[in-house]
Order: sequence, then C-alpha cells, then structure tokens
Amino acid sequence: VARHAGSTNASTSGEQTCFQFDVVDDAFGGALDRFARFFREPLLLESCVDREMHAVDAEHSKNLNDDGRRAYQVLRKSANQKHPFSNFSTGCLETLQVPQIRERLLSFW
Repeated sequence: VARHAGSTNASTSGEQTCFQFDVVDDAFGGALDRFARFFREPLLLESCVDREMHAVDAEHSKNLNDDGRRAYQVLRKSANQKHPFSNFSTGCLETLQVPQIRERLLSFW
C-alpha cells in the first residue's frame, strides 16, 4: 500500500468496525486482493496481537480524562444492566490480557 502512495486505517464504533485503504488507481486490483486476504486468511501473529492490545490500551488511557467520554460512560452505567449497552465498551490491558488470547481470536475468526 505504501509503495503505491496509499494508506490504511480502521475505526470501531459501538456496532461496527470499518477497515479502509487507498492506493493510486493502477495498483487498486492487486491491493484489493491483498487487503481481502487479511479477512480470508488472517495471520494474527502473536506480536501483532500484543501490539494491537497496547494500541487499544493507549487509546483508552488517552480518553480517561475526556469529559464527553466520561459522560457517555455514565449514560452506559445508568442503562439497564442486563443490556449489552451497559458493558465496558473499549478495552484496556486489564480486560484484554486473557489466557490464550491469540487462540481465542483465531477460533472466533
């Protein structure tokens, strides 16, 4: 992607995760095939899983003092505790470091 003046990104909301990429037009076909393989045949290397867990933790830590996010968490905690909306919705190392996380991800995928 980078060799073809492109970029990648992903974002997650409460209901979906969006993956995106862009490249110059003449590289699109090959790049789309490689991008699609990520979903068909994910490697989920241990080092990448660990790096992503730390990235999620860093984003969570950055948001701890954000008043908008704090108010949203109060709303979530005020919801019916039997509804999934009331659950913790981001992630931190404490919630993500579970035994055999890579194997669990692979079986989910």
